[in-house]
Amino acid sequence: MPKVSNWWGLLSIPILTWLLLSIIQKRKTKTNEKKTISKLEIYGFIGGSLFGIAMTILFLFNESNLSFYLLLLTSILALFIPIYKPEYYLGFILSMIYGFGGILPAVIGLFLIAIYAFEYCVIRKAFLKYHNQTC
Repeated sequence: MPKVSNWWGLLSIPILTWLLLSIIQKRKTKTNEKKTISKLEIYGFIGGSLFGIAMTILFLFNESNLSFYLLLLTSILALFIPIYKPEYYLGFILSMIYGFGGILPAVIGLFLIAIYAFEYCVIRKAFLKYHNQTC
């Protein structure tokens, strides 16, 4: 594992948490929703946390095949569920801090979120558009 100072994690995690919570709050004010946390946001946070915990456990027990299949499963889920949202990312990062520190989960999570957003917003939309034209 790369030797990145834990001080960077100590600095980056609170800033990243604040940034992601600000994005969630701005999304709520843009859609004129209540300021309370919705069930979908809680489910997204829990889902991201469970994914991060599973990936951490699989990595710590050196189960690279299972972690690959778990990543494949989330790539398939990304076509049907918008798992690119900030609440998923926040749960993922916070759940992986114990095993990987603060920086590595943020970088890996950002890469995964970009892939999931592309899958959901581009590939899914193109497939649905093509499917509606042929039916």
